[in-house]
Amino acid sequence: MNFFDIFLESLFKFINYILFFILAILCVKLILKIYKLINYYLQKKKQIYTFQEFNMNLNLINELSIEEFKLWCILTLNKKGYLNFTNEDSSPYLTCKKSNDNFLVHCSNDKNKVITEHTLQSILGFMISKNIYNCILVCNSTVSESAINFIKTLPDAYKLETFNCKDLMPKHSPTTMILQNS
Repeated sequence: MNFFDIFLESLFKFINYILFFILAILCVKLILKIYKLINYYLQKKKQIYTFQEFNMNLNLINELSIEEFKLWCILTLNKKGYLNFTNEDSSPYLTCKKSNDNFLVHCSNDKNKVITEHTLQSILGFMISKNIYNCILVCNSTVSESAINFIKTLPDAYKLETFNCKDLMPKHSPTTMILQNS
């Protein structure tokens, strides 16, 4: 064996050790990523379970993202008998059924926003476009006096229920404010 062969053999072993070391590092990173994904999945599953058990307080509800709040609304209304939730056309509204009636659901988790007549006019416009006569507004904010008056002036065919998050919490008896033209 000459010097060149010994050098190539040593270089080959050195490259093998480096490749093995790089492969080991990549495997550890992959295992860590899988571990993080499993933890993320378990956290989301725990969060959904927490939603389902209503093990939340109003402060936690106020911190939910829009999608998480929609999920909370779906699970809460599902406990009240509303079924078959869909989110058509990626709109901010959900649709569902109770008995044979279709419902439009609007979830608003901005505690600083007051539900105004203009908001309800937009909801009514969407209801008319989808040929839906029942609406549920779930919010953690207040409904303005002008909005309440607007609800009272709706034609008899349209019904709008407002649910406040405080009313839907388990420590409180669930109440609804049903406002319609009587």
